[in-house]
Amino acid sequence: MKSQLRIVETEDDMFLVRLQDNRDVLFWFDEKTKDYVVIWIIQARFLVYSRKGDKYWKRIELFNFNFDMVYKDHRLYLYTSSRDVKVLDFSQLIPRQVFETQVNYDYSRKPEDVFYYDAPLHVCRKIKTENLVVRVTGEVLRVKSIVSCNSDVWYFRIYKMNSSNSEWEKLDSLGEEEAIFLDLGITVTLANTIQGVNGNSIYFSGNHNNYCDSDLGHFWSKKDILIFNFGTQEIERPHPSIFSSIQLSNARWFVPNFKQM
Repeated sequence: MKSQLRIVETEDDMFLVRLQDNRDVLFWFDEKTKDYVVIWIIQARFLVYSRKGDKYWKRIELFNFNFDMVYKDHRLYLYTSSRDVKVLDFSQLIPRQVFETQVNYDYSRKPEDVFYYDAPLHVCRKIKTENLVVRVTGEVLRVKSIVSCNSDVWYFRIYKMNSSNSEWEKLDSLGEEEAIFLDLGITVTLANTIQGVNGNSIYFSGNHNNYCDSDLGHFWSKKDILIFNFGTQEIERPHPSIFSSIQLSNARWFVPNFKQM
């Protein structure tokens, strides 16, 4: 979900909200308990959040720029500019950090969001985005989405953390019993999900890149639901019956502690 609100810290330790710029917002809702949490990152310095029962927004100061975040099982997973993963436990009154990787990242490396030439395949590609995904087991994955030059062909590469939590290793397969729901940042097992979902695949919506890429001349439709099959390395479309009840074009406003008079 994207927010067009801009929040600026003022001298009196409050936040001024402006209708400018895009900001990533995370909204998690438990259908059984009706608990919820809303989280967003402001100016790369503050994590601002509100949970059920809160009467105001609370904040946590951060020290890294964050590319992505996933909330699962009362834990917030942050993917930072150093390619590290931080985990904050939200099960207590005051969230606390319980885990952090120590990736040996070279900041002098060439930025990845540029065109590059894949010599073995003789094609030009461009890395679009990186996403954090949390598996059913709690293991974290790093997902790169890549698009070829002058085409609408998507590729994905998946990395998992090594045993020493210091390096990302390429993962060639998810296994036939697991699939990634990229927009949610989670994996699901086929035994516990919608009938018809294929294993060893990534499910993502056109909203994953909901803009016109001026460099490549592509237009992505937020109404599209696509599947990347790791076995065939090709993009597929699911049967309409699987997601017939999902209206991706619909939007909802969510305001914590708002009561209708």
